[in-house]
Amino acid sequence: MTNLSKSLLFFLLVFNATIGFCQVDPNLSQEEYYQQFLSEKDIDKKLILFNKIEDYTQFKTLEEWDNYFDKEVKKFRSLNTNVFLLELYRIAIYSNLKKFEIANNLAYDLYFKSKNEIDKFYLCKLLRRMNGNFLAENKIFEMFYVNSEMLETCPDKANLSNIYSFLGQPGLAIRLLKKHRDYHEDSISFKNAQSLNDFGVFYKRNNEYDSAFHYFWKSLDLLKTMKKADSFKHNRDIEVLTGVVKGNIGEYYLYKKDYSAAKMYFFQEAKSARKHIKEGNWGFQNDFYRNMAFCYLNTNQTDLGKKYIDSLDFNANIGDRYQLLATYYTKKKNLDSATFYSEKYSDFSNAINFKLNQEKNNSLLNLLEYPIKLVQKEEENFNIQRTNERKQKRNQIIILFLVIAILMILLLYYFFVKEKKQYNLIAIKNEEIKKALTEKGVLYSELNHRVKNNLQLIISILKMQMNKLPEEDLKTTFQYSINRISTIASLHQDLLKNETISKISLTNFIGTIVKDLKRVYGALEQVKFTIDIQENLYIHLEQNQALGLIVNELITNSYKHAFNSSTNNEIRIKIHENDNQVYFEFKDNGVGFDVNEVDKSKSIGLVLIQRLANQLGADATINSENGTTVSFNFCNRFNK
Repeated sequence: MTNLSKSLLFFLLVFNATIGFCQVDPNLSQEEYYQQFLSEKDIDKKLILFNKIEDYTQFKTLEEWDNYFDKEVKKFRSLNTNVFLLELYRIAIYSNLKKFEIANNLAYDLYFKSKNEIDKFYLCKLLRRMNGNFLAENKIFEMFYVNSEMLETCPDKANLSNIYSFLGQPGLAIRLLKKHRDYHEDSISFKNAQSLNDFGVFYKRNNEYDSAFHYFWKSLDLLKTMKKADSFKHNRDIEVLTGVVKGNIGEYYLYKKDYSAAKMYFFQEAKSARKHIKEGNWGFQNDFYRNMAFCYLNTNQTDLGKKYIDSLDFNANIGDRYQLLATYYTKKKNLDSATFYSEKYSDFSNAINFKLNQEKNNSLLNLLEYPIKLVQKEEENFNIQRTNERKQKRNQIIILFLVIAILMILLLYYFFVKEKKQYNLIAIKNEEIKKALTEKGVLYSELNHRVKNNLQLIISILKMQMNKLPEEDLKTTFQYSINRISTIASLHQDLLKNETISKISLTNFIGTIVKDLKRVYGALEQVKFTIDIQENLYIHLEQNQALGLIVNELITNSYKHAFNSSTNNEIRIKIHENDNQVYFEFKDNGVGFDVNEVDKSKSIGLVLIQRLANQLGADATINSENGTTVSFNFCNRFNK
């Protein structure tokens, strides 16, 4: 199924039509909207007129639009609101034509150029446009960055629910979306119908199809009620959204292999679209062709299925086309062609999954501390009920500052690692930078010192916050987050002690982690630690961090779950290198657990251990006979 939410794309279309607040004559023709846009001087009304145009290329080609905007921009001597909006119009045209790469490059340039010059009201429009483009491309990390910027520019518009949905957390995604949309369960409203469909999409992304069907059906039932009541003025929007919901229900029946029901709903979706959406502007047309091809191929109507396969846009549906052609030629018993397209689909799918996993890993690290914000938000709501208006505003500013500070520090660390990788290339190309390389040890030491101090500041703030929490479960959650940040802080402490920025003693680093955890959890003092690390073993800085976080999670899990007595408890950590392969083994003599019965969706520790091992290029093996053993090996990147 497509990764892009049909309802969310529909929401973007509605947003494009309602982005402004000024009123214009709704009965004008497209030509009249276009002519008024060219002559209008008021910037707000001009924006509304621009968004009323359905097909920009019917009046000018892309090249002509670019020339028009270039000419208009030259009328102004410097960047101002008029120039900003002209560039925003240019970006909107590329976005609506699905030329997202060009649109996003233009949007980035415009945002950083005008961030401190243009009113936040208009900056927010640009950020929302960027967020919509990244949503259409499933670029999770970019969505996270744009929403973090919106926290500063227009915090009421920031929403991370889509990011959590892509990361397989539909429950949390729905919780955030309910707050963001001001959802009321019993309200008969178009917004509620749209939100119910979005809830279903979030569950569908996580392959929870029965839960998804429940919300799709509730959305469809609400739309029917609204249409019967005839109280909603925009009947066209109801019918278009009804078609979108029926398409989602059709995908549910496709998953259930009820192809007759699936085709019925897909045809109803197409009928609604062709009635209300201009030819060529139906964003789900390729989804319809793909789904119908699946239905016909799986009911042995191969010739009909082939017609729908041939209708697919090849550039937009490469993977779907390969998969469908493999199925088609299998049905036709043409094994050579079936094998060819099957291998093509496998290669394409692996490449897409690798890219998506990279996006998820980046977003997971950025969202690791996001539950802190939710806890702080609940505390804020508690304080609002008991304090005056001045104290409410002060608390909101403090919470917003903490969230922005955490996000900025995470971004600082990301750019620090990225800058380090590119440092040697810059030195070769620039003689002045080559001279500065002699001072890089001091510069990096100072940067690590600042990062370490900032991390220690975050730890102190979290500890202060933790001490205010009444629930032990929340305190425990805060402590786990503090431990993870402490592990990263220990790495920077070791960096400050060494003359060579990337050469850190693995023995000292692991020993510091064990020492810190003993200080936090006094019971670990009764555990015998056997640490066997090969002498003079050095690994890459990024590998140090990932390995340190894994050790932190494993010791914490042993402390929580492994030992049921206070004596004869032992933990062994062994790290050796052979032929540039680093071999890691962790073992405790605790009670163990059944790996197959663990609910991995609720075990953040196990998921984090496996994903960190994946970052090292390894798959962790977990054995729970006579205690718990975790082992893996990875290539040492230190000398590369």
